Amino acid sequence: MDYAAIKISYKQSGISEKNIKFIEQVRSELKDKYILNIRPNSGPQAGGLLDLTLEVILNLDLKAFITILRDGLIFDTVIRGKDSFILKPLFDTFSKIELSTRRWDYSCVSFIFDDTIVYIYGIENLFTSKIYFTLNKLQKIYNKLEIAQHGLPYQIVIPIEQQIDNKGNKVFLNDEHLKDYNLEYYENYWGLSYELGNIKKTLDLRKEIIIEEEWNLAWYIN
Repeated sequence: MDYAAIKISYKQSGISEKNIKFIEQVRSELKDKYILNIRPNSGPQAGGLLDLTLEVILNLDLKAFITILRDGLIFDTVIRGKDSFILKPLFDTFSKIELSTRRWDYSCVSFIFDDTIVYIYGIENLFTSKIYFTLNKLQKIYNKLEIAQHGLPYQIVIPIEQQIDNKGNKVFLNDEHLKDYNLEYYENYWGLSYELGNIKKTLDLRKEIIIEEEWNLAWYIN
């Protein structure tokens, strides 16, 4: 597989006898399917959490990927000419782990394309529900994300939550790994950035329109 790579980082402090076997399962099942890099990091202990970050790197732009998606999110094989991008093993492995234990958590899963990075935040059950929904929805609304003066998104951050700050102002935030969003949040708002991340707008997913509201990561304003 010359066109796909997976990079995984997890807190060494979160490793236990029960979850180390799942790390080895990922290594065993995916090492021959992808360029694979799995490394621990020195993040502080946090209730036994792995805070796993997973980067899926694909050597094509997001528009090409969207164009060749078939039948929603059952990624048996995604084909570009003679090249194959097989994502089904990735989804199969992580879905099996999620269904077999509650001792498996994430900080963020990102899909890195030549032109766009899609960040999907959440703690539990990303591959069994939330990523499936998110990428399937992205396929349907992608053509609405282009802005005439700014082009297509440089980053897409999912989900974004509407909150009221301590001054009574409406704000749009992503709490990163601090919150396990349920599926409803992924259906409401997404954060979009353009022009190398310098311009931020918010996608109202239910209305399928881009609104003139900036968003931030929660740590940025606290």
